[in-house]
Amino acid sequence: MIAQDEATSVVWGMPGAAANAGICSAVLPLPEIAPWMIKLASRR
Repeated sequence: MIAQDEATSVVWGMPGAAANAGICSAVLPLPEIAPWMIKLASRR
């Protein structure tokens, strides 16, 4: 699971809950989420 970080979130509720639960593979700024997913997908 990937969550948007607090600094770039308009509402930190849902991404914050996931991040604080420790279930995220990454907590990233919005502009970094798509590149991270592309990098992850290209490794498979």
